[in-house]
Amino acid sequence: MKRLIVVTLLLAPALCFGQGDGGVACKNAYRPQTDYYYNLEETLTDKVTFATPAGDEIASAIIEGPLESEKNTHREIILSMGKADAAGVFPVNFLVTRSPGLPDDLPEGLLIFGHGTTNGVTLDSVSSSRFDEVSRSQLLEVARSIVQPKEREAIRPGESFTEVAMTRVAVFNATVNVKITTRYTLNRIEDEIAYFDIIQTCEKEDNKQRSITVSGEGKGEWQHHITGHFSPLYACETAVRIGQKQDAFSVRTELTLKSVQTVTVVAPPEWTFEQ
Repeated sequence: MKRLIVVTLLLAPALCFGQGDGGVACKNAYRPQTDYYYNLEETLTDKVTFATPAGDEIASAIIEGPLESEKNTHREIILSMGKADAAGVFPVNFLVTRSPGLPDDLPEGLLIFGHGTTNGVTLDSVSSSRFDEVSRSQLLEVARSIVQPKEREAIRPGESFTEVAMTRVAVFNATVNVKITTRYTLNRIEDEIAYFDIIQTCEKEDNKQRSITVSGEGKGEWQHHITGHFSPLYACETAVRIGQKQDAFSVRTELTLKSVQTVTVVAPPEWTFEQ
């Protein structure tokens, strides 16, 4: 039985903020001669339970008991900014130093080149001949989603914004499209750090598969350095429950994903977050 949940490589929303008018306003900025170390650790637990109608001894004898598994994954990425030229443009290297090698994942050793300014980064070429044009395009798309932030209006403590993501979950003999709605509420701002509370809800994307039900929720914390323009911590735990009705039995799949992402910045000694 194949069970798979495809999640976003880096879970913290690709957003950059600056402070203004008593709140947090969008601001996209990268610094030359600075390295950003991304570290993401995930634990996915999977429990499948089968149930048969009361009194059906034949089906009860065939159906297995609960099936449980746990998988731990670890990813590391280094985003390196080079020295700026007279026009303020600097080279950019995007290097995957550790990857679990799952399908749809960025492979370990992947190196992508690009260029940037303090207003943003552009990734434009994959340094490898082992990928065809389609694979190169897909890898660039994933990498760009990490380094090219979305812009948002200013947000103040107590206010929220919402992100919606789709993921595919393979359960028993079907694949279900699950919609995960994540609400980020700015809790407070302390010492240049914006603290967000994370609340998630999970549901089936459509009603085409009427024999399948989906529910779930999640919660966590996101910290974003306002003047440094990076997220030192993103931690979230998401639970998804999927029910399936078969002719002779029913199946209940419970998935729990615990994710912790950290970003560490290494910059020249004279570099300060206030610059």
